[in-house]
Amino acid sequence: MPNKIKISPAQAILKIIAHYKNLTGAESNYLNTLYRLYLDGCVNPDSHHHLNNFLHHHKDTVLKLFDIEFTPQVIDSDPTKRYFETHLAFESIKKATKQIPLDRLQYFSDELSKMLSQLDPDNYLTSEKVCKGEIPNQNDELHKEYADYFKRIAEHKLYTQGQGFSDQDREKIKSIITCSFLSVQCAKSSRVNPILPLNIYGDNTVAHGFFAKERGKIIKNKGDYGVSQHYGMIKAHMPLSRDDIAFSERPFNFLKSSEQAKYDEKALWVKNNFHQAVHPFSNSISGTMLCLLRALCFFQDAKIYPFTESPDAFNNFIKLFSSVVVYFSGGHSLHELISVLRLPEVINELQDKPSLKGFDLNGVFISSIFLNNNEQAFEQALQKAIVYNNHCILKNFLNIEVRTGKLLKQVGNLNIHDNRGDKATDTSLYNCSVVSKKRIRPNDEQISEQSESKKPKIAFSPK
Repeated sequence: MPNKIKISPAQAILKIIAHYKNLTGAESNYLNTLYRLYLDGCVNPDSHHHLNNFLHHHKDTVLKLFDIEFTPQVIDSDPTKRYFETHLAFESIKKATKQIPLDRLQYFSDELSKMLSQLDPDNYLTSEKVCKGEIPNQNDELHKEYADYFKRIAEHKLYTQGQGFSDQDREKIKSIITCSFLSVQCAKSSRVNPILPLNIYGDNTVAHGFFAKERGKIIKNKGDYGVSQHYGMIKAHMPLSRDDIAFSERPFNFLKSSEQAKYDEKALWVKNNFHQAVHPFSNSISGTMLCLLRALCFFQDAKIYPFTESPDAFNNFIKLFSSVVVYFSGGHSLHELISVLRLPEVINELQDKPSLKGFDLNGVFISSIFLNNNEQAFEQALQKAIVYNNHCILKNFLNIEVRTGKLLKQVGNLNIHDNRGDKATDTSLYNCSVVSKKRIRPNDEQISEQSESKKPKIAFSPK
């Protein structure tokens, strides 16, 4: 069919999910498999097989207007998965703050402060200023990012009462941001780093060099990015309504993490990331998560147990920490964060702890943290992503009309009410401007007119 548009596998999965959510009976039982595919991607031969089957089964119905592309360029430029993860993080923070006591979070941040102040006093004094929303070093992008995070919370620009957050919730969030920042500072300190476990930054570790030459992160040159007003994983050029929880009234005064890097397709981490078919690239596997785990393991060895006293406590803590990292600046995707837990060295270190005996870290995926016991947050983010996906697709059809000067009659066959008739979705192609009241910019990356020979499709064939 002429004038098909390219969409990512994640977008295709969203369309299929929306289709099945309209059904009852046996077919609706496919939803759980689709949810896990959408969150985790193709993590084994079975999931590759499931994805291929779903795509083949719906190629002449739900997906008849689309070419599904598995190239890194299309997967990474898909705005809908970035939108979904940003909303999932925000909704998960709401729940996770209710599951973790404030005193436990403050206890952990206090222990980190104590260690840094004793071993690296200068670093501690600088870090203390950042945690108050000050920027002691204007040339340090990390200082700017964390200071801005603290300042927005203090000024009630983030996690407000109107969004459902109490004063205590905000204190919990500030405490976990403090834990994140201080963990990184401890790992960066030449005085603290040597005493922390899990020093796996070299090329010859079992971690495959993911924190060294196989990481695949390339820092962009200045001028390759613009000012962003989008929270989370959503890049500055991607469409967004001004009343969305991912829109910031105040532009970021630093290079937002989701904008700062591109990827090296030859690196092993990047190959693994895109082989799973649904994960965008932000900043490669998370060094921030590794820093946090190094601190947790150090304190447990010292008979201090912040969030490692049980699998449930650990799970809730990781969910809150990951969500807080994703939602503000999109420093990492959920895949980049959660994958750290499955590194061989991390598994060996954590499962050696008596309190986490029996906790199968090999089975920890995004779905086990962000779907299991988190269904309401997941469902809310999913519904919003379905609507957003439909708008993005319609904008791309509109872009084709503008380029060709021809009205695409088949757009009328696109059932954009496949999300159970959500009234937020308008059936008019020309009403899709609701996606961005500030800027209307079709996603040119997804409707490129480059020949198929230049960007070959990758078909997954399960063994």
